[in-house]
Amino acid sequence: MPSSSSAPNGTSPPQDQNDTVGHGTRLLPQVLDSLASTDSNHVLAMSAKIDISEGFDSYTALQLSQAVNYTAHWLESQPSLSHTFAYIGTQDFRYWVMELAAIKIGHPLLLPSPKNALPNTVSLLEATKCGMVFYSGKCKEQCVQLKGLVASLRIVDVPDMDQMINTPSKPYQYNKTWEKAKDDVVMIHDCKEQAVSVIHPFFHLSGIFFGVYAIFCPASSVIGPPDCPLTGKMVVEIAKRIELDGIIMVPNMFDVVFSEYRDEIRPYLGPLAFSTGEWIVNNTNADLWQVFGSTEVGAYFMMAPPKSHWQYMEFHPITGPSVEQTAPDSELYEVVSRRLPDPNLAWSRMVFDVFPGIHEWRSKDLVSRCKDPGFEHLWKYEGRVDDIIALSNALKVNPVHIETSLQSHPALKGPLVFGWDHTKCGILLEPKDPNIAPDALIEEVWPALESANALVPEHARIPKNLIIVGDPEKPFHRASKGSVVRLLTTKEYASEIEDVYSAAA
Repeated sequence: MPSSSSAPNGTSPPQDQNDTVGHGTRLLPQVLDSLASTDSNHVLAMSAKIDISEGFDSYTALQLSQAVNYTAHWLESQPSLSHTFAYIGTQDFRYWVMELAAIKIGHPLLLPSPKNALPNTVSLLEATKCGMVFYSGKCKEQCVQLKGLVASLRIVDVPDMDQMINTPSKPYQYNKTWEKAKDDVVMIHDCKEQAVSVIHPFFHLSGIFFGVYAIFCPASSVIGPPDCPLTGKMVVEIAKRIELDGIIMVPNMFDVVFSEYRDEIRPYLGPLAFSTGEWIVNNTNADLWQVFGSTEVGAYFMMAPPKSHWQYMEFHPITGPSVEQTAPDSELYEVVSRRLPDPNLAWSRMVFDVFPGIHEWRSKDLVSRCKDPGFEHLWKYEGRVDDIIALSNALKVNPVHIETSLQSHPALKGPLVFGWDHTKCGILLEPKDPNIAPDALIEEVWPALESANALVPEHARIPKNLIIVGDPEKPFHRASKGSVVRLLTTKEYASEIEDVYSAAA
């Protein structure tokens, strides 16, 4: 672990980034300060400008270290700084700076989603005894509204990135040891998401991991223009200008990039086609594998699957979770984490740091075992316990199979299967073209739906008369990673769903 003495520039002493001594007990602020001393010009972060022809805003290790030092002093200068404070801001690298500055000054930082309903954020503030919210950019309006709901709440605008970097500031010494610092926290709101994205939400666990990875490796992280919706075209334009070693994206954006822009991206990432994965593993040298986890457990420890089975996961035999069959005759298994008997492996079960009073965590995530001989140790993600649709005839349907088959259809933003308390399933289709006639969209999608129907049990198949085309004025509810929020969306379309069943009766 780095010494607590200072290097010439006031940061932590130099550290060989290829030296694995101390790995697992290093502290992120010290690693950044060390990198600022040993490789000050290493570019850790890049964000595309709105007009990408103008290039990128780049931030070196030294600049980010200076920004953290400035912000740590600035935070401490705030009158009556609450022990726990929050940050809701523009989706840019100020999130990294606020997280590291909060760690340095020893205050828990709450990161509510800017997409939260106001009552939900108020509940989070009350539950964490958070009396102060820092904000940036367009999030000011939301914070003003929060102050209207919580009279004692103080809201403060944070400086811009240039001010954080360029304002002269003394180094903020951070000399904690691992044992003293390991319980320091950044608090994020669990929204039941299982993936990370290329223009990830910085307030989400995947966004935090994105920063941790870049600093610890060290690597260079690239994002699109802050607070601008990510498009497939933007991903392609970034790939044209920067030699990327990898792309982390949510499935729906993956489908857009490798279907609508496959010809444009081919010279930069190989001959990629659609989102089938088979094309990627069979026609490129790319490694394709999944990141799987949750806010409570973090990312599960996994082995890289063989290319022939890219759609499966292999949990680490020691630090990976357990799987439990949901019923004696079921092919579905729930992913379960339990405390390990060896205390030296406690680091691999962070859920029990989050919830110290429990000994088992049932994730509600479902997987199925690979049936191919010799590959029975591999598992395929099948959705969540609360995704399973219980029909009124006692049969159960996993909607993920059909939804996954249709999610890359060029005419769709997304599909959503419904059927609770009915004997047959139907499907909601959200069109990409808001002007397309419903009948025309159904005819365009029907061949793909027929193919998907052929792959599922008869009771899970969707007839043509139970298809609903979504209203452009009622977009599907989505989580920050882009996945459809099933409960909220089906509630939004409850009357349309009942109408289509009545018409089909």
